[in-house]
Amino acid sequence: MHDEIPTRPGHWPHDLEGSYAPRADLATLATLDKKWLYVDRGHREMEWSTHCNTADVRWTLRERGVTLAGPDPRELVAEVPADVLRSRTRPLIESFLPDLAVWTSFDNAWAQRYAVETLCRMLYTLAAGEVASKPAALEWALRTLGPEWHGLIQQVLDDRSRGWDPDDPPRPGSVEATKAFAEFAKARASSG
Repeated sequence: MHDEIPTRPGHWPHDLEGSYAPRADLATLATLDKKWLYVDRGHREMEWSTHCNTADVRWTLRERGVTLAGPDPRELVAEVPADVLRSRTRPLIESFLPDLAVWTSFDNAWAQRYAVETLCRMLYTLAAGEVASKPAALEWALRTLGPEWHGLIQQVLDDRSRGWDPDDPPRPGSVEATKAFAEFAKARASSG
């Protein structure tokens, strides 16, 4: 099935992504980071991955999941306490830029925007103990973080609609500003 889906016409068959989570795994946080069968966006083969078995994804599934058929996600997914989200987010902020460099580079604008969006989401999680969408986290950051970051955050908000284009270079100065923002996020995460 997953070999065939990306061959279908249209946008969504190429953007399908997700994991097959065993029901028993969802019922406990003890199975966080266990590998599940995963299909990456546009790929035709499944792999074993922890990609979707993280505290933030589990929180989102439980608290924001949409039931198409079957039980409410709150009946299936263990609650993810705010302190678990925060404790798992701090090290992600610390290693964010090196981890990002493993699979993309700031040679294109999408990666620069993705970095700012993701850092804002992680900072929001530290502050609120829950997960926000990328646009909501950017809006929160614009209202909450110091004015020195407003230009960068507004640039990302303004450019989100540009999407992925491998030939689209980042705006002048945006990469340096993004790296400085990552250092700010690291300092904020380590200060509690």
